[in-house]
Amino acid sequence: MSRKELIITNQLQEVDKLYPFVQEIGNQLNIEASLINSINLALEEALVNAVEYAYKEGTGKITLSAEYRADTGTLVFVLSDSGVAFNPLEHPDADTTLSLEEREIGGLGIFLIKEIMDRVEYCRKDGMNILTMYKILPCK
Repeated sequence: MSRKELIITNQLQEVDKLYPFVQEIGNQLNIEASLINSINLALEEALVNAVEYAYKEGTGKITLSAEYRADTGTLVFVLSDSGVAFNPLEHPDADTTLSLEEREIGGLGIFLIKEIMDRVEYCRKDGMNILTMYKILPCK
């Protein structure tokens, strides 16, 4: 699989473009449907966060790239935007041991991303938020 890229504006309806993007990658790499759905869920959480919080006013661009590293069997997704600096990994995970009434709002999306992906990293470079998510694919 060659590197693929999805570019959207920060509007929620643009997130609808994600599933066909992930499905195409899954088909090319012969990934099981349940894993495609899990990966899509994690990426959707990350993308929605970027859409809702990266840009204060107007429309900004959000880029999601995907690359398969055959040497390690790893699918690497890089989500980037030039919006306000925000490191989602600095915020505490949602406490899933608490009831819904007791739980603070927020944090569940990044918790899901960290649960589904094998590794997640954030950096701010050249005015860009860069969230890198790694998923090791099972051997066939």
